[in-house]
Amino acid sequence: MGYWVALMASKTMTLIVIVEIAAGLSLLLKKYASLMMIILMSVTVNAVLYHLTLDPASVMMAIVLLALNVVMLYAYKDSYKRITKLILFIKYMLKALYSAFIFHYCCIFIQNF
Repeated sequence: MGYWVALMASKTMTLIVIVEIAAGLSLLLKKYASLMMIILMSVTVNAVLYHLTLDPASVMMAIVLLALNVVMLYAYKDSYKRITKLILFIKYMLKALYSAFIFHYCCIFIQNF
């Protein structure tokens, strides 16, 4: 079974088409565009990797798509500052919860010992 046959049989291409249409509408309506650019970057990286490994003759179009995606990511760079702050906040909260969890179980262990 070929690569494209497997993608079509597993409905992966249908999912990719839906994601690309949603991203295009998002960019046109300027609603959640920065989020959609991140999602589209994953599709673009997969396209580049596919063309580099399985179809090197047509890799140029994938590289052009990657360059355009990087330009759009740069255009929305201010939006990613908020996302980065949120991710760091969540990271520190998870560390605090983990520390409290460990402390709690250490106290239980010491009481039972």
